[in-house]
Amino acid sequence: MRTQVYIPAQSRTFAKTKHSTKKALYPFHNKHFRLLGRDASKDMKPVMNFTLRVYKRGREVDRYETSSKRRFYNHVGTIKWNIAMILVKLRVSYGEGFVNEGDYRNKKDFMLALNAFSEK
Repeated sequence: MRTQVYIPAQSRTFAKTKHSTKKALYPFHNKHFRLLGRDASKDMKPVMNFTLRVYKRGREVDRYETSSKRRFYNHVGTIKWNIAMILVKLRVSYGEGFVNEGDYRNKKDFMLALNAFSEK
């Protein structure tokens, strides 16, 4: 079992370099504390990423990507769905290569797919 060591932010050790006056001697950049001795790649949960692409007359006019469901829903509200030649591509990735995606022309179908793709 690995030990966890917390180092307060006030007790940082800095090294002077040629281009900057302060540079931290460790790779972690958290304001309040440092957590050492853990393998971050194994402990991290996969995060859902939402990607949206809006096409009008075959040209991409908007692209949005975030991992926050709230921000994504707010951005979907800004799309003008009443335009005749609009195509919206939705892609939800779950990490480790798992993806759901689809193309939609109206808001009702888009929201049904988004709710289905994002449920836990």
